[in-house]
Amino acid sequence: MSQTSQPAASFFTRFLTSGHLLARWIVGLLVMAGLVAAAYQVGTTARQDASPAAEAGATEVGEQARRLAVRIRPLHSAGPDFMLQQYTGIVAPRRSSELAAKSVGRVESIEVKLGDRLQPQQLLIRLDTAQLTAQEAVAAASLAAAQSRLEELTRGPRTEDIQQAESLVRELQANLELSKANFERLTQLRNSSAISKQEYDESRFALNAMSAKLAASEQALALLEAGTRREQLQSQKAVVQGLEAQLKRIRADLSDQHILAPFEGFVQARYVDEGAVVSPGQALLQVVEAAPYEVRVGLPADLVTDLTE
Repeated sequence: MSQTSQPAASFFTRFLTSGHLLARWIVGLLVMAGLVAAAYQVGTTARQDASPAAEAGATEVGEQARRLAVRIRPLHSAGPDFMLQQYTGIVAPRRSSELAAKSVGRVESIEVKLGDRLQPQQLLIRLDTAQLTAQEAVAAASLAAAQSRLEELTRGPRTEDIQQAESLVRELQANLELSKANFERLTQLRNSSAISKQEYDESRFALNAMSAKLAASEQALALLEAGTRREQLQSQKAVVQGLEAQLKRIRADLSDQHILAPFEGFVQARYVDEGAVVSPGQALLQVVEAAPYEVRVGLPADLVTDLTE
């Protein structure tokens, strides 16, 4: 009996405990609903009681506002007159140059290193000048000869040259007279058997040759006495000017074989070494200008239009 009654009592006890808990939840929900309803009723009553007072207060305030005087005061900015904005940029030299050769040449020496500070017109690179030096010597010799010839033509013939030409003319005139006398004598003997036909022809040819020599000598004398012609002087002057221009170009090429610093700055980059053969326009060194530097900043387009110097 005792074993069968114990399980029944345990089940009954658990059943009553679950019912008790359910009842407690239901009671709690009912209490919360009552509280919410009471709070809503109190709020509604308070608004109804306050509405007449609020309306009366608004009416009183409106009447007072209509009786107040209006004062106008200017508005002032409560903050600063400017706004600080920040932009990114770079600091860069104002000038940068890549130095190049103007003609084909071999790098003989490089006088600076990377990072060296440079002074204006400082020698940086020396190129080979052997071929240009030889060309300069040839052009200088040709120019000297042309200038001497021009001076000779400008001064005109010397007195000694004229006197020598006159002596030659007199000598040829005497020889011509002798040739004429021999020819006349042989002409008289031509009908006899005293001379041969060959002797007569030789005498005639000698007379004609002497006459031609005399005419040439007289013409040369006339030219000496007239002096140098203007056309000859102009032609020789043109020759001298051409040689001077050629020599000037060669010397300019020689000067270009020495690469100099264009401004005060630093060696930024080096592209060749000694012994390299460079072509015209090939970059050899890059140099950048020393301080003061420039600050390059990217700004919006709408802000740039408002900037002032």
